Amino acid sequence: MVEFDRAPFGIVGLETAVSLIYDRFVRTGILSLDRLAQLFSCNPARILNLQRGTLAKESWADISVIDPELNYEVVRLISFHAAGILPSKAGSFAAAL
Repeated sequence: MVEFDRAPFGIVGLETAVSLIYDRFVRTGILSLDRLAQLFSCNPARILNLQRGTLAKESWADISVIDPELNYEVVRLISFHAAGILPSKAGSFAAAL
């Protein structure tokens, strides 16, 4: 057990999180692609008070490219992380990052 402020947070692995949310929420119409971008860029930057999460002039160019036609495979055997947080046991998700 660790203190709350030292505990890992979120889903480990951006590629897994984005693929899972895209597959389960964007493809089904629950979230828009714009909202997904907000949840993974603008909002975390705002919460952590970082000058990021935007493509404005003079800002950091942190960009991720999503291919919605390419599947992303999650294999449980190789998905071990210190945080121990995995969004799914295994599977194939739409949208590789």
